[in-house]
Amino acid sequence: MTIDSALVRAVTGPPAATPLPEHGVEFVDRRTGVTCILDTPARRPDLWRQYLDGVERAYRSWGVEEAFDRHEVETGSSTTLFCAIVDDQTGRVVAGHRMQGTYSSAAESHALIEWAGQPSLHLLVDAIDSRLDGGLIEVKSAYVGLTDERAGGVANLLSRVGLIVMALTDARYMMATAAEHVLKRWSQGGGRIDRSIPATPYPGPQYRTQVMFWDRDRLRADAEPGLWPLMLTEFHEAFGSNLQSAG
Repeated sequence: MTIDSALVRAVTGPPAATPLPEHGVEFVDRRTGVTCILDTPARRPDLWRQYLDGVERAYRSWGVEEAFDRHEVETGSSTTLFCAIVDDQTGRVVAGHRMQGTYSSAAESHALIEWAGQPSLHLLVDAIDSRLDGGLIEVKSAYVGLTDERAGGVANLLSRVGLIVMALTDARYMMATAAEHVLKRWSQGGGRIDRSIPATPYPGPQYRTQVMFWDRDRLRADAEPGLWPLMLTEFHEAFGSNLQSAG
């Protein structure tokens, strides 16, 4: 399977696996002066440690450190890929997220813990189960550590990498759980909040966590029209593929 055909399928049809190159994939976001690197924890332990440090700091600053168990995550065994956003000036990781899956069972998703005890738990399980055959990955532990004027642009960048991630993992679907204001930003890249599943008070009663799903077959239609060409350009830069065949 060539990268070109994976791109065509990402745009027009069912997903096709694009094996992760030997050194991962990356592209530069010149708008914010950062580089987006997608790789595995085992191959980039330096970036992985910086990323985990950033998640820890961010969750602590939000007062939700109990929602991130570094001891459980640190080995990397549950992380298929992670995305590290590296500041081109300092060389430090300033944002990122990680991916789990593809899942073979709804029970593998941490979302079931987040909805535990909620009457709508069965709706969440059904929504996950219905996507397993197509391949489902989950975005976890997202953060942006910048406090300057680039923060919003870097958050937007994280919302755009779904096309690349789903091609790499052979997943038609991607999911994430977060507060609505976070998911609204991620919707720019084609995610859709599942309004049929009521929000859950996680990690505390003052929070309203919701679930979002992406469908790779619908990314072109669901992403903001102005962002789709940029997503294709970033795909091109990450894989070095020829976009002409995608129209």
